[in-house]
Amino acid sequence: MKKKIFTRKIVLCLLAVCFLFTLFGCGAKTKKVDGYYTMTVDAQVGTGHTHYAIEIDGSDVVFHTDRYGQNGYNVTGYVEYGDDGVAKMYLSDITQCSYSQYCPLYVELSDDGNRMYLSSDNSDWSTDTYDVVSKSDLESFVEENFTATTGDAPAN
Repeated sequence: MKKKIFTRKIVLCLLAVCFLFTLFGCGAKTKKVDGYYTMTVDAQVGTGHTHYAIEIDGSDVVFHTDRYGQNGYNVTGYVEYGDDGVAKMYLSDITQCSYSQYCPLYVELSDDGNRMYLSSDNSDWSTDTYDVVSKSDLESFVEENFTATTGDAPAN
């Protein structure tokens, strides 16, 4: 009788451990992408954008971009995390920049945490690679590369 009770306790303990592994150890993990990111590229044909900076804080996104290295714009948006744990960025459109056609943009961090990759299902978008930077580095980058950093109005 004691052996049956002991065996049942062992089985229940093993089932509890398996349940905990299933509950917490399996399934998609959400990797938060909060942070600051910058990228400088040669002017892209047709767009002329050369500097990009992204700020992600929780679900809020500010996407800084320029046009031919002159006018700076802030495009706002949000990040949501799917059931698969993937971070998806949605950006609004402004007069000078149309980004919603590329959304969702998929945000993925490198294993070492030094790079962020921004991709889209839209065939017109090629994956961008951003450097992960500190807040102060992002602020310096924005100040140095964008002559305007507010909304829909270009700098003159």
